Amino acid sequence: MVQAFSYINLKGCYCAGAYSVDETCIFAVDQQSCEKVGVRPAAAYSLLLSDEVAMSIACQPPRRPFQARGSRMVRCENCLLTPRTCICDFRHQVSAQARFCLLTHRKEFYKPTNTGRLIEHTIAGTEVLEWSRLEPCERLLRLLADPSLAACIVFPPAPDYAHRMISQPVMEGDPRTPLFIILDGTWRQARRIFRHSDYLSSLPVISLQQASNSRYHLRKKIEDNQLCTAEVAIAMLKQIGDTTSAQALDAYFDVFNEHYRASRLNRPICPDQPAKLYLQALRAGESGCTYDQSTAQPESDMA
Repeated sequence: MVQAFSYINLKGCYCAGAYSVDETCIFAVDQQSCEKVGVRPAAAYSLLLSDEVAMSIACQPPRRPFQARGSRMVRCENCLLTPRTCICDFRHQVSAQARFCLLTHRKEFYKPTNTGRLIEHTIAGTEVLEWSRLEPCERLLRLLADPSLAACIVFPPAPDYAHRMISQPVMEGDPRTPLFIILDGTWRQARRIFRHSDYLSSLPVISLQQASNSRYHLRKKIEDNQLCTAEVAIAMLKQIGDTTSAQALDAYFDVFNEHYRASRLNRPICPDQPAKLYLQALRAGESGCTYDQSTAQPESDMA
């Protein structure tokens, strides 16, 4: 007896798969070419779903394939950059004073320009969940009900929900760990997630206290003060005083920007980038090292 499932892989292709009930094997089939594209032992099934599949859509009809510019390029399955510009060698995870939950729009999972995965790769305990307007996933509901977590949505302030705004995620003496819920998508998608998710309407909202210019130039911004997902997380870590975790994510974000720019412009990669030296020191277990983003080279506008 065989159980079937369907999914979208990280290249945006629609695939169907099946595995035997005794979990002895698993294989995937490209729906367009009808060719078998992989055979794996059953132990790799959970890995297939978590690391190689952008989203699982079991028993649902496939969506339109992702065919944006660059969709046919060979990419690393973890960072989604090209093999030449892969940043996985600089990946370093830290335990932060807060946790993050990314409510991610379905179209963001397989976009190489998405920066939410940088948070997942850097901050331990980060949850990446697909947003649903009507039916929140069980994992999100468990996080919101966890008495050890203080959940709040990171979103700009507005008069119609001013009563929900808070200045800090937990009060002094509160032992709970802040859980920052970041709406991961374009600005229009994030606004839609915020406005159309009734199950989020009772949660407190926190906003960034200090405005800063974005260093993210891979997508066009509607307004100059808009930040990408990773920059929002960096700002929130700084806001609660967790500079160590903020620096680790900041450095990884700078490496991502440098390598993506090198990939897009087909130019050499700088091996001595300050962010890389800092992350290499962290990976080597060196203590007392710090990262100052102002030492990084200015970035040209990619829009």
